[in-house]
Amino acid sequence: MKVRRIGVHGWRAAALGATVTVAVAACSGGSSGAPKSLSLSGEQVPISQVTTAYSQMCTISTQAQSNPAATAAPFANVEGGLNVEATVLAKDHGQESQRLLAALSTYQADIIANPPPSTSGQAAANLLATAKQGLQALKISPPNC
Repeated sequence: MKVRRIGVHGWRAAALGATVTVAVAACSGGSSGAPKSLSLSGEQVPISQVTTAYSQMCTISTQAQSNPAATAAPFANVEGGLNVEATVLAKDHGQESQRLLAALSTYQADIIANPPPSTSGQAAANLLATAKQGLQALKISPPNC
């Protein structure tokens, strides 16, 4: 998997279909139902990696409404899981992948600004909603916020 450094807050998986072979493994070998794991260039990634990132993003989104500057460190822990989600989406859900990457970029830019702009809370809420839509496209139930 190719990765590139984005800003000062972590790694972003390249979401290019030509560089990453991505497949979703179905839960019972069939083609329907929720997956148990995600396959990234042949390596199995537990679903919990993306669902945990989503759950943590719920907290970050709430905090960003009042204190976006305080979300930079927690977001660094979430970013990798959201990038995995975007990369997996790229194979069969390209538009959802692009929307998630755009939302990630917007929020990253906001929280590295000093001070973060007043739109940071809205950017965090948009990122959370976009990540939820991506999970649903992958037939993964998003955790409750």
